[in-house]
Amino acid sequence: MGKNKQAQRTKNNARPSSSGRSAELLGNTAPTFAGFTAVIDGGFVPVLPGFTVTTADEFDPNLNPNFHLVLKKMGKKDSTTKLKALQEFSELIRNSEPEAVKTVLPLWPRLYCHLAVDVEHRVREAAHQAQRAVVLRAKRNLAPYLRQLAGPWFTSQYDTYPPAATAASQAFQDAFPPNKVTEAIIFCQEQILNYIHDNLIVHTPQTLSNATTVTAEEMEAKYQRVIISSLHGYALYLQKLPADQLKAANQANKKILASKKFWKFSKHSSALIRNAWFTVIIALCEKAPDLLADDGSRVALAVFNSLDETDPIVLPTVWEASLHVLTTVEDCWEHVSAEKLVLPKLWHILREGGQGNASAIFPNLLPFISKIPSTVCPNKQDFYDKLFGSMRLGMSKKSVMQSNSECYAVAKCYIECLQYIIMLHLNDIDFCQSVLTNHLTEAVAVVLKNQNLHLVSGALFPQISGLVQHWNHSCDNEEYKKVLEEFWKILTNTLLGSVSNEDSLESSVPSWILNRQVDLCLYLKNPKLHRNIQKLKVKFTAEDEENSEPESPVDSEPCVMEETSFIDQGLNTLVQHLSASYFKKIEESNDKNFLVCLTKLIESFTSRELFLNLIQVNISEDIETNKCLLQLFNTKFYKWLENDIMCSEDIIGITFSLLDVLPSEEKEHVLESLYKVPNESVLMWCVKASLKHHSDPTVRKWLNSQQLSNFLMTLVRDICQHKIATDAEHVLKSCLSKTKDGELVISTETFSAILLEFSEKIQSSKNIPCIKFVSELARSLYSGDVRLDPYLHSDTAAEQLLLSLFQLSCIEREEENNVWCVGVSALARLYGSSSERFIEVASKFCEVVKKELLSREETSMETIDHISSTVIAFIQAAVNCFPDDVEEKTSLTSTSAKLCLCFLSSLITILDERAEDLTTICTYTEQIKGLLNFNTECAAGSNSCSSINSVADIVQYVTLLVFSVTLISKLPESWVSADDEDIDEEKRVRMISSYDIYLLINPVLTIVYSVGICESFSSLYRSSIFYYKMFPIYSNLIQRFKLLTVRLDVKALEYISSITRE
Repeated sequence: MGKNKQAQRTKNNARPSSSGRSAELLGNTAPTFAGFTAVIDGGFVPVLPGFTVTTADEFDPNLNPNFHLVLKKMGKKDSTTKLKALQEFSELIRNSEPEAVKTVLPLWPRLYCHLAVDVEHRVREAAHQAQRAVVLRAKRNLAPYLRQLAGPWFTSQYDTYPPAATAASQAFQDAFPPNKVTEAIIFCQEQILNYIHDNLIVHTPQTLSNATTVTAEEMEAKYQRVIISSLHGYALYLQKLPADQLKAANQANKKILASKKFWKFSKHSSALIRNAWFTVIIALCEKAPDLLADDGSRVALAVFNSLDETDPIVLPTVWEASLHVLTTVEDCWEHVSAEKLVLPKLWHILREGGQGNASAIFPNLLPFISKIPSTVCPNKQDFYDKLFGSMRLGMSKKSVMQSNSECYAVAKCYIECLQYIIMLHLNDIDFCQSVLTNHLTEAVAVVLKNQNLHLVSGALFPQISGLVQHWNHSCDNEEYKKVLEEFWKILTNTLLGSVSNEDSLESSVPSWILNRQVDLCLYLKNPKLHRNIQKLKVKFTAEDEENSEPESPVDSEPCVMEETSFIDQGLNTLVQHLSASYFKKIEESNDKNFLVCLTKLIESFTSRELFLNLIQVNISEDIETNKCLLQLFNTKFYKWLENDIMCSEDIIGITFSLLDVLPSEEKEHVLESLYKVPNESVLMWCVKASLKHHSDPTVRKWLNSQQLSNFLMTLVRDICQHKIATDAEHVLKSCLSKTKDGELVISTETFSAILLEFSEKIQSSKNIPCIKFVSELARSLYSGDVRLDPYLHSDTAAEQLLLSLFQLSCIEREEENNVWCVGVSALARLYGSSSERFIEVASKFCEVVKKELLSREETSMETIDHISSTVIAFIQAAVNCFPDDVEEKTSLTSTSAKLCLCFLSSLITILDERAEDLTTICTYTEQIKGLLNFNTECAAGSNSCSSINSVADIVQYVTLLVFSVTLISKLPESWVSADDEDIDEEKRVRMISSYDIYLLINPVLTIVYSVGICESFSSLYRSSIFYYKMFPIYSNLIQRFKLLTVRLDVKALEYISSITRE
């Protein structure tokens, strides 16, 4: 039994399925028109089950057999077969003539309507792609079939599988230009509405699918997908059609809305169906409110009952729908109970912080409460207490505390609602005062009691600042003026109370509370103060950090005043009282937390009144006031600096803020006093603070003093010996920078002395700890436009620093040592890379190279290559530092040759001198051997004055020759910028032309002659110790010389040959 049954296909089995084979055989034997079998009576066999036709006249007997085959395949149960058939169909449509496509059109709508809702998403996508192919090919011929296609095509634009929805939309857009879409919908609206009605009201999962071919899960998924697309399609239909057309179709629309099944979708288990249903309600409210005239109770209950919706997909749509219902449905509050249904849900979702959806809910809250009539909530005080109380509780929810966007939504909504309520009751000042006390400052109190609300405070404070700014600009209105006065009074008491309450617990005030108070003051000063976005990150909290506040969003930047910023008298009074409170706490407990926050307030709100308020002195302009301020420094700030526990950089910050309100004599006294503080860090803090007050003439004078110069030189020596922290390096680098006016911060003499000290340290030691710092310093000095830095033009110390770094680069191979290239480029741009002044600068670098080559008895080829590459880097930096449109760029090769000549010229004298001596030796030797016959006697005695006195001199001579040959060979590399990494090797190593050789003719001739002399010497002294010592370097010389001849073009070689012959 089953013996001859064929086994199932396995993977990679190329044999088609039985259904595919049947379709293929049928295509070979069937007639050339679809829909008929070969039976005798000629009865019609439908292409798809359930699809029938009444006559055979609908079918064109000229139907292409290929179309016949793929249409048969589309009717199969197997999804893969249908997918392949649709792909083949699309290809056939694209490649067929319009007349051939026209024969398919009668059959296509039935197939498409079935395949557009197939359970397999790939089949649906392929069906819409095939529809698009039909649209593009059939064009106007498709018009008679639009109504048959309209329903599934229109709603499939909202298929839950995005590629399928996109394919349907593209097909629709290709068929109808934007100005024709409405006309097309009107033309097909009856079919569209009937299709939507049947899907929403009539069909069930079972009626939409064949239970014998799909599973129960697939049936339900298909049903939900069709409902979702139908609801969204219905919303699109309502949005697109004009009012008169909607009225004409009133009965068809009423037919949908009258069904109880339609209203049950608001509570469907699928969030996507609920979201689509509320989208329909929005469209009805906007475009067809008359359709809801008889269903006000239904729509109000459905919408308001879903206010506490938790799904983030549905929630924004629900709240948008609620606003539309409040506006559209007349007497909607008569259909729902505010106390029993609406408000309890509202308070719940506010207390929960929007249940993770605050960004969607809270922006709708103000429009929502503005639509609640007073008759619904007769007790306004109770209503507002519950409203703001619920929102404050919501601020403490985890979903809000850990999200910037959620915090912002809650804070913005809170302040907007408060501003709206104050505006409504502006004439009732007592009520406004209670709102300020119970809700505005209470919100501030909440964030001052919970350390975890740091994100909330960062969102709330700018909103409060914007509200106060609005009131401040509206002070022409007496009521607003009274509200603002009450605000400052209540806020001052709240902030002072938060400090005193903590004190009553006999414990120090946590730093995070003080930081938040300061942040609030800074935001009130400038509501548009830039805030750094807090980024959530995993961090292990140390024990000493448990009570600390995360970095304040305003700690890292000073409070910069803008045109829109303001300082109200009430804010000044608040800051003065708060500063006095901090000052008192410092005196009582030496608490550094208060000192840090006092510094921030004083630096941001510096004024005579603020300092005088610290010592409770009445403000006056007489000389006694200045004495009081000086006494404040002598008796308080200076004493704190002498206290090892209190001494800190914050005191220096306060001191320099005090200088802003003192006359010159008192400023000098304060600055001189700072030298006497025994703590070594004080002067460094002073230098750091003085850079922020450089515009003050007294401070500038102090920065140029000899005492400070001595201190900075001590810093330099400590940095060179790595005895000091990186903070000192930052201070020193700042001192060596320039102001906005292009002036040096310190004196020119001190500037030069510091650079010379660093240069000497680099020259005296190869491995100094500060080399990285010195490199960064040199880069910062020369990175800008040197034309604006006259102190770098003629400063020999700055040049000496570059030379020292260049010398170090010749010795070591670390890339960070090449920072001198920045300085070379800057000087080349300043003087011109071929100018006499720059050649003069280059000659100093040449001496460094010469010194390095002559200071070694033996030099490896690796060292020669490195030094020559360093020289090429110098030339590159000098000639490739100009923009492409600068004329000097055109003479790049000649400039490179001139700079190369500069480096070679320093060696040519030595080569010529030693070549002459070596020539004499060789001539004398050959004469002794009888190889030469001179009529005159050879001056052998001159050898006593020869510059070649040892083997090392010969080796050094050959070394100089190898370096010179290598440098000329590498010259083309300098024509390409070091940054051009993408340039191929062929372009990087170009030929040396005769013009370049013309510029370098003297060193080239010297090299050619010297190579010949070396060859003669090596042949004459092959058995001597001279030969064995020079042989390794000599063999490299011959190789490099051959490489050089390869690099020369034909004209260059001919030019050299003609010169040597002469």
